[in-house]
Amino acid sequence: MDFGEYGNNLFAYTHYTMNGFLTGTTNTRTSLSTFNRKQNCLTAPSQALIFADNRSLSDTSMAALNGIDKLGFRHGAGDPRGYTGNTISSAEITKGKANMAFMDNHVEAVDYRTFSGWKVTRDMPTRYKNYKAQIQMFMRGFDAFR
Repeated sequence: MDFGEYGNNLFAYTHYTMNGFLTGTTNTRTSLSTFNRKQNCLTAPSQALIFADNRSLSDTSMAALNGIDKLGFRHGAGDPRGYTGNTISSAEITKGKANMAFMDNHVEAVDYRTFSGWKVTRDMPTRYKNYKAQIQMFMRGFDAFR
């Protein structure tokens, strides 16, 4: 995989994506995915996903309702979706695995079916409960209220 312009089907930023639900992107409380959290929010570091293989050529965060589809399940059987800029297609068809790094420093290869079945380990803010099915796998291992 090479870096370059994503219009040329090359990675513009990184081959990996961060879990913005855990890391945040700005220091505000206006959104679950923007608030910067401290390490004391961790409740189960071995379940708190921090980085994973990226499929999007131009995006660096999986903090979105379609975050699971931004992951690159390219190891083993490969990801038949290829790489893309802003076009997101379902990862359901994948048979490969994505490498995922957790806050306890371990890395594991996880397939789509396993990852999509992960359940949130703590309560979520009320305004996000309607989206629980789409984001709960990213919300494991930390307290979203801290």
